Amino acid sequence: MRLQPDDPYAVLGLPPGASRAQAVRAYRALARQLHPDTNPDPAAAEQLARVINAHQRLATTPPRTPQRPAPSPMTPAVPPSAASPHRPRGATLVAGPVRIRPLPR
Repeated sequence: MRLQPDDPYAVLGLPPGASRAQAVRAYRALARQLHPDTNPDPAAAEQLARVINAHQRLATTPPRTPQRPAPSPMTPAVPPSAASPHRPRGATLVAGPVRIRPLPR
């Protein structure tokens, strides 16, 4: 198995941009497969060292967050719910002065 030491995703057998959970699963599977207690091949120890190094590099890098798409020109600048946060949803909007009359006795 030929491993590229430059790309940790390639070492773990993952596509670029794989999630952290996928990286952990791949690391654990390769560690079980290449561990000297289970694999008598002398080259397995070197491959295991590369797998451990790749996993550590991925664990120390911040997770990739997807970029939010730019708003389209047709999207309103302020959503209607954010325009007046003090008024509960479904409340009646009264424009102008309100006269309150006392109840009859």
